[in-house]
Amino acid sequence: MKQIWTMKRGKALYAVIFSLYMFEFQLFSYLEGSVNGVLSQGHYITYALLSAGFILFGASRILIRGEKGRQLFLIIMNTLFALAVLGILFPTDLLPAYVLTYPAALTLGCLGGAVYYFAALEFHMSKRAGVIMGICASVPYIFQFIMTPFLHGRFFNVVLLLLLTGAIAYFVIAHPKDYILQNPLPYSEETEEYRKDLFRDKYHVLSVFFLTMLLGVCMEQSWSGASGVDMYGWQRLCAIPGYFFIGVFADHKKHKHMDIAMLCSYAFFLLGVYDSGSCGLSLAVFYFLAGVYTGYLNLAFWFLAPRTRHPEIWAGLGRTLSLFEGVIGIGFYHVQRGGLIERLIIGVIILCMFILLYRERTKAVDEASVSKDTGEAEDIFDHFGDFCDLHGYTPRERDVMNLLLRSDESMKNISAALGISERMLYRYMNSLYEKTGTENRAGLVKKYYEERSAGNGSIGS
Repeated sequence: MKQIWTMKRGKALYAVIFSLYMFEFQLFSYLEGSVNGVLSQGHYITYALLSAGFILFGASRILIRGEKGRQLFLIIMNTLFALAVLGILFPTDLLPAYVLTYPAALTLGCLGGAVYYFAALEFHMSKRAGVIMGICASVPYIFQFIMTPFLHGRFFNVVLLLLLTGAIAYFVIAHPKDYILQNPLPYSEETEEYRKDLFRDKYHVLSVFFLTMLLGVCMEQSWSGASGVDMYGWQRLCAIPGYFFIGVFADHKKHKHMDIAMLCSYAFFLLGVYDSGSCGLSLAVFYFLAGVYTGYLNLAFWFLAPRTRHPEIWAGLGRTLSLFEGVIGIGFYHVQRGGLIERLIIGVIILCMFILLYRERTKAVDEASVSKDTGEAEDIFDHFGDFCDLHGYTPRERDVMNLLLRSDESMKNISAALGISERMLYRYMNSLYEKTGTENRAGLVKKYYEERSAGNGSIGS
């Protein structure tokens, strides 16, 4: 029971860290906007460096192998961010405020890469990943809405940023060392079939991302030219139902309908609700769809990342790529808002999304039919496979379970056989316990044999 409680407390901690980072990201965006100005050249440079920071974290994990080296790198990045933010508060002729936003953005992106990485590893198999993401992403919007009157004072903003950075950096660097500083087991054996499936999923996620980014650019143009609208007003809270909208669909039937849910939300935009003549309503619709769009990117890349060779890069890739949206938006300034050409462009994009989703679903149905016809369904009589499927084990969790059933060796020897640390092994085992409702190794093995007897199956290799 203690191990299950520890596992759930760990998930709650990671959720809090992700929520704090989202809040920090918003605070920095507000600070950067007050320094560089929205849609200025410096603004685009800052967001490009934020993207580079996410990639920098992934590159650091690939290039730096040792735990102490990775830990030292994160400490340096967070120290540089704190110094840069302090410099923005006390600029000099040599280092004006707008110049200091650049190193601050790069290092904040690096911290974000770490946060997104362990969030992907922690939540990608959770049955409530969508709702968890919705809660984590919504709380910062509420906090910022409440604190907006105080954010006009740069001192308050900077102090709050430093406090958040210290808290997040402490937990990222000191507490969850296993996820941040060590390498997890490979997700699965890289067979030819597995590589093809993974390539298809990467293609699907990136294609949907690109199309929705174009829609996001069109959507942003619908209100960007309006005057007298406060982008930090009540409309900003409309992002919250957007996050939960996509999150609930992501949790339904293992996120099979997540793409359709996002597509429906953009079809709603196409109907012309944004063009109601009310700038406030247009902005509210924009924030709702921004919540859907950002939530989709978070979840789609969380679900995909652990299956790749470099999850530390793929986990935050959605956020990385989305930060280039403003660059594409420059080309759309020449398109008349609400006009026939804009609606035609949006319609073509949504049509492409429909075709993409239709092809994916048709291919999945055809493959399922082939699997049945060739007799592959006979594997359902393999009790080990049934047990793992029933409890939602990932391929790497199956490796751990297989060794637990085959061996009475100590945790030290099993971890050595898997090539991971004992701490990482215990994390996998806690996940096995949580999914089966057991409390220890003996209870897990007992449950397996009870279900084996009930099903009159046999252990598979």
